[in-house]
Amino acid sequence: MDQSPMAADHSLGRSAENSDFTSFDQLKINDDALKEDLKWHLDTLSEEITLFKEMSEENCKFVKLTLARLLIAYDAMKSPENSLLQKRKHCEEALDLFDVLIKLDPSHKRYNEDEQSLVLLDQATSDRESLVKYCWQYDNPYFSTFRHHNCLQLSRLSLTRVGCVELMLWVQILDLSHNKLRSIAGNELLLK
Repeated sequence: MDQSPMAADHSLGRSAENSDFTSFDQLKINDDALKEDLKWHLDTLSEEITLFKEMSEENCKFVKLTLARLLIAYDAMKSPENSLLQKRKHCEEALDLFDVLIKLDPSHKRYNEDEQSLVLLDQATSDRESLVKYCWQYDNPYFSTFRHHNCLQLSRLSLTRVGCVELMLWVQILDLSHNKLRSIAGNELLLK
């Protein structure tokens, strides 16, 4: 069984009798070990993505859902090798898979729409270049204390769910009009 380099290198805590093994230096995780661990995880995800892409020719909803989740997980790892272009490609691929899943599995349509919404939102807010397309600053001359408002316009994206609100706490005006939101539950942080 293949094991993560980090898991293989670190043993469980030792008793005080074996103080030779419990020095601070041995417990310190260095950058090289973290990079090696990240590489191992990315390589494993990449292998799984390749495997599921080979199987995705079939109209199996579980294969397509798993592939979409693997693509999203790979992008979430934020590796230096994981370029913005590759992330956009993965997002588009995941969005296409969710489109297929919405048609293929009507009984889970809402779930797949919600997952698709999270990918759309991540795609719109994941990097500065994408985010700038949805931002503007509103100047209100009638307010002296809050004259400039940071605005984020996420209208007409067909969102059914909004996630990762902790990343949008800087927003003072949020436009979610003309979407398919069923609830704003879980977004209380934005209302403060």
